[in-house]
Amino acid sequence: AMAALRAAIGYSAFHLAFALKATGAPTWFFGAMLGANGLGALTGTLAAPWLRRHLSEGRILTFSLAAPAAAGSVTALRFHEVTVLAFAYVLGVGAATGRRAFDSVVQTHAPHGSRGNAYAVLETRLELSWVAGALVAVVGRAAGWIGIAVLAAAMGALALVRLGAY
Repeated sequence: AMAALRAAIGYSAFHLAFALKATGAPTWFFGAMLGANGLGALTGTLAAPWLRRHLSEGRILTFSLAAPAAAGSVTALRFHEVTVLAFAYVLGVGAATGRRAFDSVVQTHAPHGSRGNAYAVLETRLELSWVAGALVAVVGRAAGWIGIAVLAAAMGALALVRLGAY
């Protein structure tokens, strides 16, 4: 789930940048998009402790996939600056809450003596997921709404698979 979130962040950063450039969006909007993602990450970090009191880590990870999938679906249906900003925000919230749940799972399940190694290996894989997502966006170059629709469908499918595990 966390690798999918990281890939989605890498993909959306490049895909949306290319799509918005093609539509003639002003340069400042790219900064606004990154700001919305950062604000979402802050919101997710602040909301994570409250979510953890009410939900298990697995459910939080499922939510972290489902919420951006829903926002991506809306963005794909109405692709313009406002929905792109909303999607970037929700993706930031999902990534931050997912990260806190992921860290909790590693701390709970990894043996104490090998946690540092586990984090190093997992963080490397997560960074490679981000790169893979960005590479797909660079190579694929789909139209704005199509790329977000595919991303939303993939994240939604993963959320359903995770939901089926409960």
